[in-house]
This record gives sequence, structure tokens and C-alpha cells, in this order.
Amino acid sequence: MTLKMNLKFTSLLAFAAIITLSTSCSKDELSSAETFSSKDVQLATTDPLTTTNQGTAYTNVFEGKIANGNGTWTYTWSMQNNTGSQNLSHWAMDLGSCITIDDVVSASEGADLNNMSTVAVKWAADPSLSNENLGGCNITVPVFKFEQGTPDATSKVYYSITISKNVGTADVTGYYKSGKITGCGAFTFTGLGCEIVELEEGYSYSQGFWFAKPQTIWPGNGTITLGNKVYTQLEGKAIWNASNKKGLADSKAAFTQAAAIKLSAGLGLVKPSATVWADVAIVDSYLASLTKLSATNLPTGNAAAKAAAGRISTWINAHHVDTTFGN
Repeated sequence: MTLKMNLKFTSLLAFAAIITLSTSCSKDELSSAETFSSKDVQLATTDPLTTTNQGTAYTNVFEGKIANGNGTWTYTWSMQNNTGSQNLSHWAMDLGSCITIDDVVSASEGADLNNMSTVAVKWAADPSLSNENLGGCNITVPVFKFEQGTPDATSKVYYSITISKNVGTADVTGYYKSGKITGCGAFTFTGLGCEIVELEEGYSYSQGFWFAKPQTIWPGNGTITLGNKVYTQLEGKAIWNASNKKGLADSKAAFTQAAAIKLSAGLGLVKPSATVWADVAIVDSYLASLTKLSATNLPTGNAAAKAAAGRISTWINAHHVDTTFGN
């Protein structure tokens, strides 16, 4: 099954939304009636860039969503400078037509997906987007604001929102803020959509997500039991990475497909009543008859296990988080 990108760090399908540069204001005096961050002040008085970008300013990418297994979902975006733009000071987003601030559980930001800083959950107008003295663009609507900007022209910074609903994606308005040269403006990006009606049997991430994606961490204690034998994530990845030069061994196909179901069930995604469990039971029985699998011990030649693995793959394709949960 093809690896599907999502964060954290799920099967992720990235959707780039290129931000179109809007207007730029150049007043240098700061208003005494409002309080701004030191970064706002610094960017407002930055000398003009050698090359002023009159086309696009920043690139926003939807990096994907993950199910947290506790009734919440995390959605992640990145921002990156385009050539000629001042560093981003911060940006903000509309939550779309189906989500309110009451649905937001938490938010975070940072250059390292594994070490993010907490963002205040707040729904309010951003004064720096409206104040012309700081290159504002007369944007006065309430927004959800991310404080961290970009450090240079080559680095991505990541931004995540965790909400209490499973939603798809939709075109939503965002707002970028830089200095007086690049200024600020509105753009359309892949944001939060409307709630998705869950499938009766549940969902699953693919075997590629569980075994091939570097950021993925197995749930629970980081192990699964198949064929009455316990496998760690390291052992599972060794099996996944074993050579298929002589053809995909039946035991490897059965192990990785059944493991994807059990690991997804560890996040509460696969319903106990799902029909796929009958094929997982076939794989369990087959693997119980073998010694513990490893990269150098992958028997083949079991038609029943091979067929069960194929049916599990078909079930995952029909119930995959990316395609049925919505991105």
C-alpha cells in the first residue's frame, strides 16, 4: 500500500497554498495607544531589502492531520519565506465556517515538530494587522494568531492546532504580517473544514505510516502482539525494511498489514465490530505457528495468510484516515 502522509505524525498529503503579496505601508511612527511586540517594532523599521518581492511573499503548506486517540485531532501547517520577502513576524488564521474557538483544545508552534512551544488559545483581532504605523492592512476581523515568525529564507516553521472534532479541509483565509517592506495581507490556504461523519467500522493508518514514516511513534507501550509474540517498534521496522528481492514473503505481508490494524486500534480508530478483525485472526493463527519473525526469518508459502493480508490491505484502502477521515 502506498505510503500516505499524515502527521505525527500521520500519513501526510501536503497541500501548498502560495500567499499572494498584498499592499505594504511605510509609516515609521508607532502608535502610543497600542502595545506591540519588540519584533513588530523591529520589522517596522527594517531597512529596505536589496530585492523587493512584488509577487509572492510566503508559502503555506498543510502538513497533515493526526488522530490522537482521545477524541482530539491535530492539524499542522508550515510557513516559509519566498525569495525577496522579509522574515515573517507572525501570521493568523480564520477557523473556517464550521469550527469555533471553543473547539480548539490547544495549539503549538516551532521549527522542530518534536519540540513545539505552546500557543495561547485566543480569538481576537490582531492590532498589528490594522495599525498602519506598523505596516498594517486595515484587517480588523478576529483571528487565531500564531506568534512565531520565520528565521530566514530557507527554514520552515510549523504550527499546529488540536481540536475536539474530526474535520476535513477547506479553503480558509489567513493573514501574514512582516515589516514595512513586505507588509501584511490576506491569503487563502488549506485550513479547517467541516466535521466528518465517521464510518461504522472505523479507520486505519497504512502500514507505510506505521513502519516507514520516521516521525511515527507506536501508541501505548510501543509494542504489538501478533501470533502470541511481542514485537517492538524497532523489531517491526527491521521486518518492514527486510529485502523483497525474492518477492514479498507471506509472513511479512501478513505481519505488516495486521500490525497496521492493531496499531490503529491502539489509537481507538478501528471499531471492535469491524469485519477486518476476522482476517487479523487468520494472520494471528498463522504467525502463532511460526517462530518469532525477524529480518532474516520471514517464511512464505501460506496461501491463507497471503489472502488475509490482501483483504486487510483492501479494507485499509477503503477506511484509510487520509481518504475517509478527510485531510
